[in-house]
Amino acid sequence: MDTYDVAAMDTLQPDQFGVVELAKRNGRVAKALDPSKLPRLQEASVDLTSVSGDVQFSFNEERLPVATGQAKAQVTLTCQTCDLPVEYALVAEFEMMLASVVRAAQLPRAADVRIIEDGQLALAELLEDELLLALPAQVCEDRDCKNLPVLEFPIPASELAASTERMDAQAAANADDADNPFAALQALKDKLKDEQ
Repeated sequence: MDTYDVAAMDTLQPDQFGVVELAKRNGRVAKALDPSKLPRLQEASVDLTSVSGDVQFSFNEERLPVATGQAKAQVTLTCQTCDLPVEYALVAEFEMMLASVVRAAQLPRAADVRIIEDGQLALAELLEDELLLALPAQVCEDRDCKNLPVLEFPIPASELAASTERMDAQAAANADDADNPFAALQALKDKLKDEQ
């Protein structure tokens, strides 16, 4: 479902929107995007199933166009805890000024500015940038990973006994297989005694 101001229709490319015209009318663009239009986000995820954006345009006190909105994506990411794919609802909220390179150079460094060329905004690129910035550093928290085995402390007695038996059996097998590291030293010591 696409909702946008009529001024956006006179563009040469379907993803390009005239920000000044939209800002004059307090226009809004609500659009579902084809995931293939966001190749960098696809590369950063295991799977990208849906992407949508809702952006409101207006002017600020300096008479610069401002884009305020939200980008959403349903992605599958790899969990750093269990290394399995996990579905994740990615949401990015943003508010930024839209300016040319020349005008942006005159703004304070702390200002959130997006450079636009010829007054046109590429919506897919804007949404992709914001969603990439919203990717979590860690998909699952250590204890909240749904694929992690249940960890109990203290360890249940049955598991502790089974684990101890396995370790004892392994230690006995290793002792049988390995030579005593001091056997050669003892043999040398015995040989020296015999020679004296």
